[in-house]
Amino acid sequence: MSEPEFAKAGYLPWQQPQKERLQLQIAADRLPHALLFSGIKDIGKKNFAFALGAQLLCSHPDSGNACNQCSSCHLVNAGTHPDLRLVHPEDSRLIVIEQIRHLTEWVVQTAQQGGRKVSILYPAEQMNIQSANALLKCLEEPGADTFLILVTDQPGRLLPTVRSRCQRIEFQVPSEEEAIPWLQSRTDSGADISSLLAMAAGAPLKVVNQFDEDYLSRRARIVGEIDGLIMGKVTAVSAAASLLSKDYPVEIYDALYGFFADALRTSLCSTNNTLINKDLETFINLICSNFDRTAMLLFIECVNMSRRAISGSSNPNSQLLLESLLIKLAELADGREE
Repeated sequence: MSEPEFAKAGYLPWQQPQKERLQLQIAADRLPHALLFSGIKDIGKKNFAFALGAQLLCSHPDSGNACNQCSSCHLVNAGTHPDLRLVHPEDSRLIVIEQIRHLTEWVVQTAQQGGRKVSILYPAEQMNIQSANALLKCLEEPGADTFLILVTDQPGRLLPTVRSRCQRIEFQVPSEEEAIPWLQSRTDSGADISSLLAMAAGAPLKVVNQFDEDYLSRRARIVGEIDGLIMGKVTAVSAAASLLSKDYPVEIYDALYGFFADALRTSLCSTNNTLINKDLETFINLICSNFDRTAMLLFIECVNMSRRAISGSSNPNSQLLLESLLIKLAELADGREE
């Protein structure tokens, strides 16, 4: 789904509590000029931001939704509305100070369409210290009828001074009753949607955007390499070379987290009834047989640290990062001390 299409898609079914809260503020003309949308990745925060932005710019919103008929809606859906400004990483993984300076200049200008202006920043945690400090001026002195919407998966990475100047709207993981009907209309009818949703930690958009036949094949390759590594049949370096992916840099870390979280729950509960990766019971049991709970917890923390590094702005060597993680896994499998 391209960025203009987010607005056209409108609010998602499980976002009614957040929508109703903001609609009351809009109706009372008390919508804050700075909003912070937070929650786990792929539950539709950016969709919501685009839908809200489209509504705020729409000439004739209907029941809290953009009409998709007026000239403003046509411009939003085409991605050419002059009073809608998107700020996101471009040449780097960061939102840099030059982008915020341009935003600051734009904020004080008169709306070209004569109405409101909306800026959406995502992922907001990718601002560096300089750009975050520069944004404070916009948050403290917003232009008339100008709204800044920050979208983040990791609010803890934002400066406290930024968070404190925004009204925070939390987005929760939807229930299966809310997510599955929506997914059924957008995925292969033969897919086990409930299992895919569990593997996605309840994030419906992850199922739509990533969990296809190719994903399952990639996951199977991860299982094969990690099985071989645990059993001493392959080396950490060769496994890393096989699994390294420029197209899906975070996927290996998400998968490893899921496998070991499943194994830890199984160990603690002495049952496989809590498995997220329900089709990998034999593999999860292999992990349980080769790692004690302390080792599982240690490796999960290592996975989280590696994931943060690959997703952050430090631009680590992805091959060395994955090799180091898998070397740690091999050491833990051998029972060696740190």
